[in-house]
Amino acid sequence: MSLLRRFAAAVFGGVVGAALATGVSATAGDDAYYRKPSIDNPMQLAGCVIRFDQLSPSGTSVVPRTHANVSHYNVGCPNVRVDDSDDGTGKVGDLIIYQSGTNRVVTAGVFVDETLAARDIYCGISGGGTSSRIRCFQDGKFVPVTDKAAFYSKTANLWLLWVRWEESAA
Repeated sequence: MSLLRRFAAAVFGGVVGAALATGVSATAGDDAYYRKPSIDNPMQLAGCVIRFDQLSPSGTSVVPRTHANVSHYNVGCPNVRVDDSDDGTGKVGDLIIYQSGTNRVVTAGVFVDETLAARDIYCGISGGGTSSRIRCFQDGKFVPVTDKAAFYSKTANLWLLWVRWEESAA
């Protein structure tokens, strides 16, 4: 059994176990989208690092980017942008990640590194199919990902992870 399949089964099993422990339940009879945990499930992992080490031409705001090198691989996150549209769909200053693959997400997570944690920044993720929206907060208040004082650093990272259901992976 491949390491990827073992990891995906463990993550998926943990998510289901946590849901059951908190009183959230689904059964095959109740939900057409419920799947039993199995090492044979067609799941794929995707993930990337977002770094906040570049400034806009004016130097007043941060330009988040995907960070990939010999130590940081980008798996399935080809495009990132900051929401600046004020169209009522999200919030100006959210980070939007576009992913390759399907729109079937099992779970998604966003994790701040020690630089951002020391600044009391935390973030949440929604979506997770072909795009995800990340919204961040500092001291309980929304903070745009372009905020120089909050995010700028040569080493500040957000770590992103998706577990997706990919029928073609079976």
